[in-house]
This record gives sequence, structure tokens and C-alpha cells, in this order.
Amino acid sequence: MSKEWLKRLRIIIPGIIILILLIPLFVEGFDYKQFFDSINLMQGFIFCIVVSILGSIYYVLNLRNLTFDKPIKKINNNIKNKLTAFCEHCEILPENCTLKKDKTLMHIFYQLIDNDPSLTQKSKSVMLNGLVLSTVADVIVITLGFIPIYLVALAITKKVHFIWATGIILFISILAWLLFLPRATNKHISLSNDQLDFIKVHYTEEVIRKLNKLCPDYQKSDASNSSKDNQ
Repeated sequence: MSKEWLKRLRIIIPGIIILILLIPLFVEGFDYKQFFDSINLMQGFIFCIVVSILGSIYYVLNLRNLTFDKPIKKINNNIKNKLTAFCEHCEILPENCTLKKDKTLMHIFYQLIDNDPSLTQKSKSVMLNGLVLSTVADVIVITLGFIPIYLVALAITKKVHFIWATGIILFISILAWLLFLPRATNKHISLSNDQLDFIKVHYTEEVIRKLNKLCPDYQKSDASNSSKDNQ
């Protein structure tokens, strides 16, 4: 999977989910299977436009981060900790160094991946899992967001199908949050650890050199600790 397709799908997929959940509000007993079986060119074009608009609005509002932010921070912190640990005498960076607080370490990580064919190949599995992780996050945010909407629709219309719809999406959101989100997060950490193991074998010196350049006190700490170890 390419980065371009990953970006597109992260707009298309939530757009489809939102559209699927919007339809019951306007059409009772809508037959999704019949619609997709009999869809014509014009209907398909309109469907794509609506999905793109809904997905773009969702993206601009940054709603995904309500459930996506915590797993990504966990994944990124693991990468940052592993990179800084490459230098055995500098596992703890100086307090005045902001490398672990900003995106610098992630830039180092991605630069190594983009410039090594083996790491680039490994990144395809990472991007696929990243799509799964973001989709699970989307499912949680969107389904939880539609629960109050369906309840309001139930109160106004008194239609029973909104009770079933609310129960179904509540079950889906709980299942996604408690089961699939942790599994996808741990899978992503495992895949990134595989990349980090490769980097440790082939690029440890380069990583340390970059850290020394970006955080001057990092080198001093290294030298100081090395001197203590030799006493």
C-alpha cells in the first residue's frame, strides 16, 4: 500500500461509514445490498461525491483523534524510546533536550525507512495495519456519535428500527474499543519494533550521530557516562 492510497482511504472509509449510518434517518428499511447490486454510473458518481464530502468534513474536524491520538502516542513513544536507547550510555536524554517531546525522532525514523529498500518494504505492512487502526478509531468515533442522533430520531418518530440500530452500533463501538483497538495498536508496535531491530543492526551509528548533532548535550552525557564506566 502506498502513502497516497493510505491518505485517500482515510477519507473514503469514514465517509462510507457516515453515509451508511445516515441513510436510516431518511429511508426506513433501506436495502443496501439491492442498492449496490443495481447501482448505475450516475448513482455511483453521486455516491463517490457524497462519500468524499462526508469524509473530508470528518477529516477537517479532526474527529478521528478523539480515539486515534492515544494509540499513536503510545506507538510513537515506543519508537522514540527505542531510538534513544541505541546509545547505551544515553538512555536518558538531558532535561533541556526536547527530542522526545517534538517530532524530531520520528523524522529520523521515517527518513531511515524511506531511504532503505528493506525498511520501505516492511513499511507496507505497517501502513496496512495503520489503516486498520485508523478505521477502528473511525468506527468508534462515528458509531458513538450516531447513538444520540438515533435516540433523538427515536423520540421524534417513535420508529422501532432506531432502537435496533442504536443497540447494534453501541455493540460495534464497544467491541471496537475494547477488542480491536488494543489489538491493532499492539500489532503496530510489533511491526515498528521489527523495523527498529533492523535499524539497530544497520544504522545505530547514524542514529547516534544525528542525535549528537540535534542535541549537543547528548554527546556530553555520553562522554561523561563513558568516563564513569571506565573508572
